Amino acid sequence: MPDGLYINIPAKQLAHKSSGYGDSAQHASNTSAQSSKKYLVIKEWGVKAAYTSSSDTLSYPMSDDKSLATMITSKLATAMGCTDSGGGYISRLTAGDQAVGYPPDTDPWPKVSADAQTNPGKYVHIGKYFYYYETEHESACGNEANLPPTNLKAQEDQFVSTVAAKLVADN
Repeated sequence: MPDGLYINIPAKQLAHKSSGYGDSAQHASNTSAQSSKKYLVIKEWGVKAAYTSSSDTLSYPMSDDKSLATMITSKLATAMGCTDSGGGYISRLTAGDQAVGYPPDTDPWPKVSADAQTNPGKYVHIGKYFYYYETEHESACGNEANLPPTNLKAQEDQFVSTVAAKLVADN
């Protein structure tokens, strides 16, 4: 799969970006003190994913229409100043929405339900929604000059992709 694991993220633009990394009103960096297990909890969608990391946490601002969570990792925020984006996107779609990850000239554009059957593993299906992860294509949070020599951005994309693949209902 290109650019890591795909869960279900449409190419919609954020209608709203919250201000300030760590703002509890718009960012969720929900963690659990159970050993080093942490949780990405997307409360607006009722989903969560467990992960372990001794030095990284995930947070997100949510789009106004509640269809797109822009992922932020604490490592990218600290190392590269990526405090409102940089870790890719998780989007929430319904079966009738237009599928994602196709060239713009695709005709006809498949629906998510058909795409999920044709491409198992591209989406995470929970209840009536399909979730899709897509990396942020601008490296170094849009600034090549910020790219550290260790290729931190690629490592963080893989980290977020792995966590997104573990999304489950938050009962």
